[in-house]
Amino acid sequence: MSTTPVLATSANAFPGFKLKTQISSVFLEYDKRVLLLQRCRKEDQAFTWGVPGGKAEKDEQPLQTLLREVKEETQITLAPNEAAYHGHRYARIPGWDYIVHIYHVQMKEKPAVQLDSKEHTAYEWISIHAFKLMSLLKGQDEVFDVVYKDRLWQKVNPTTSLLERTQQSATLVLRKGDRTLVFNEEKRFILNLIGTSGSGKGTQGDMLSKLFSISNISAGDLFRDEFRAKSNLGWIVENYDKHYYPAYLPDEVPIGMMGKRLAEKDCAYGFILDGFPRTEKQGDATREVFLRKRDFHVPLFMDVPESDIWERLPGRSICSECGHQVRKFDENPWPGHCPIDAAKGKMVKLEQRIEDVDKSKIERRLKMFRENKDVILSTMNQRDPVQTFSLNNKIPPREVLHQLCEYIQTRLDQLDTQQKQAKLSTLNTTKPAEQNKVLLVSCALVICLVAGAFIGNRIK
Repeated sequence: MSTTPVLATSANAFPGFKLKTQISSVFLEYDKRVLLLQRCRKEDQAFTWGVPGGKAEKDEQPLQTLLREVKEETQITLAPNEAAYHGHRYARIPGWDYIVHIYHVQMKEKPAVQLDSKEHTAYEWISIHAFKLMSLLKGQDEVFDVVYKDRLWQKVNPTTSLLERTQQSATLVLRKGDRTLVFNEEKRFILNLIGTSGSGKGTQGDMLSKLFSISNISAGDLFRDEFRAKSNLGWIVENYDKHYYPAYLPDEVPIGMMGKRLAEKDCAYGFILDGFPRTEKQGDATREVFLRKRDFHVPLFMDVPESDIWERLPGRSICSECGHQVRKFDENPWPGHCPIDAAKGKMVKLEQRIEDVDKSKIERRLKMFRENKDVILSTMNQRDPVQTFSLNNKIPPREVLHQLCEYIQTRLDQLDTQQKQAKLSTLNTTKPAEQNKVLLVSCALVICLVAGAFIGNRIK
């Protein structure tokens, strides 16, 4: 039986609702980062993350509960007037009905945090964009929406998986407050991650894919899939590399492969391009063939110094089964093994790809990008403005995601404004035409009346 709480705005949603307790939760926000606490091993839902808060004590008001819990859990002292109340939700898990009171505090300075080790093992200030990517305490994502629904463009149905999407109508709906953006086969939502190997495109693409429910299409992964499948294309690519190295693969091959992949159902209303285009010819194909006139296309250039790339690639490992990548400075509770599979009880060893450890291959990939970078950016700029992000090894992946999402959210705001202006322009264009139509009808009526009067007088 599921213990995931169901939240509702009314107790009527739960027949026979019997209040057992009340809980106060608070989003402490500083610089668009929210404080999350990780639960101890002995706690229910061990190692999950949640905002500060807890159950009310006897005769305690919700705000009193909030102030006490924050102090106990973090040693942060809040003034009563700092907490903005965002209402409450009724909640139910099997055998337990309760009310969640939701607060938000906008902090001017980043406070020091001191944890109670009996309850929590770690804390982190998480970007509001990365919040839902954390391993959260059950129900936290719904509470998050109460506070941030008016501030972020988010997918309307966060539970729809990529597999489920292929079986449903090809539509993506993003909502921010009472504003809505709809993407479909005629107007797709496309993010284009541009950067050299090791710049973090795959990591960011995977996170953005989860946030916006669009598939991340990696050119490199497509090649590797063909290798594993031992297809004709895989054989061609492998043998070309053997016999013609260091020459590059003819553009027709990756263009054809990408075209085939983008025609699949899960790309119907949008996708993420990861590592494509890589040459001028591929850029032309992207702009002229793969992108449609009404597509919402956001090219993002992840600019990382080559010295950092040389440090990243040799330290990168990959799971041979699920394809998950682990970098040497990532936290991995299961060293040498895939953390995704290990969390499911299956120990799969991580492997290094030859192209990540062979210095000649690394240099070849860097050289290829170096030679084509300017023309790729120029080609993409002809379609939509390319936004450059100056990154390095000191910026954690979730902070990179924060920067990317801030820009994407801005572009979505601009799209919403453009659509409203276009709609208003259409109405204004239609209005004079309607007025002219009414005027013509009125004139015709007047003429008829005058003519009728004239004819009447002649008859008399």
